[in-house]
Amino acid sequence: MKRQKSIIAILLVSVGFCSASAQDITATERNEIIDHVVDQLVNRYVDPNLGQKAAQTIKHKQEKQAYDTLGTKTALNEALMADMHAITGDKQLQLRNQSEAGSDWIPSALTLKAQSGTNLNDPKYRKMILQMINYGLPNRILEGNIGCLVILEFYAPEIAPEVVQVIDKTMRSLQGCMALILDLRQCSRGGDPEVMMALASYFLAGEASQSLYVSFDRENQKIAEFRTRTDMTGRRLANVPLYILVSPETFAAGEMFAYGLQKIGRAKIVGETTAGAAHVTDTISIGHDTMMVLPVHRLAHVKTKTSWQGTGVIPDVPTPQDSALDVAKDLIRRK
Repeated sequence: MKRQKSIIAILLVSVGFCSASAQDITATERNEIIDHVVDQLVNRYVDPNLGQKAAQTIKHKQEKQAYDTLGTKTALNEALMADMHAITGDKQLQLRNQSEAGSDWIPSALTLKAQSGTNLNDPKYRKMILQMINYGLPNRILEGNIGCLVILEFYAPEIAPEVVQVIDKTMRSLQGCMALILDLRQCSRGGDPEVMMALASYFLAGEASQSLYVSFDRENQKIAEFRTRTDMTGRRLANVPLYILVSPETFAAGEMFAYGLQKIGRAKIVGETTAGAAHVTDTISIGHDTMMVLPVHRLAHVKTKTSWQGTGVIPDVPTPQDSALDVAKDLIRRK
């Protein structure tokens, strides 16, 4: 695919990563992992009914010894995820080998060549890579004074402590543009909702903080609000024409950004329907080097009281993702 990959792909000859090899698993470990997954689905999954159904399906297959031939944790994780996804339709339900999580902070859009022994979580290495990609926010000025901001991921402060300051600096650099294009087509892991709100704040009018989303627990009790910032160092761009590019790879916080601004009429969405992952998740250890990403809260837009869960963000201007940038530029020129 052409898209923006040629712009942001990075080839590092001397540094990089290798995936950890699959690990053997004993019958005891396999059953304990399954039992923990079932427990989390029953007691914590955002939709109690679907959680119960998924748990029952997995428990039934366990009793029928359907998982007994799976000799690695990777194979077991994949089988359990397939069963959970078949019942819930929830792509955010994930199981991962914890020892393979070192590259989780590296956007999938990047190309990295490996050097054995590289410590992916070494602060100096991580900061070097993050700086090269502007902390997941590479940007440029297109012909016609159109600002283009590619969003690879909304990095959490735990990964990138400087991320909010980088957002402020990046937005100051785009303040003279006559229109803006935000490209979320490769935002395949989403990221941190609060960091997403830090960027969204630049496109909304009003000096007072305002709520864009509310989250609810599985009993439909209000848990939290996601509100705009009031401490941005750059000026708001509430009246600059805004187009957001999306694709089926656009996920979670990336969708949250696009849906939030679309539903208040602030941005036009261009491209293909997104993944449909709208839940707030918790990442927990369930033992034996296995992590579970578990959706625990549901989101609702404050204006529509809805979300994009299962349906995805539906573009205002549907077009193949590879041509979305050209279509957005053409829309701007026509205006």
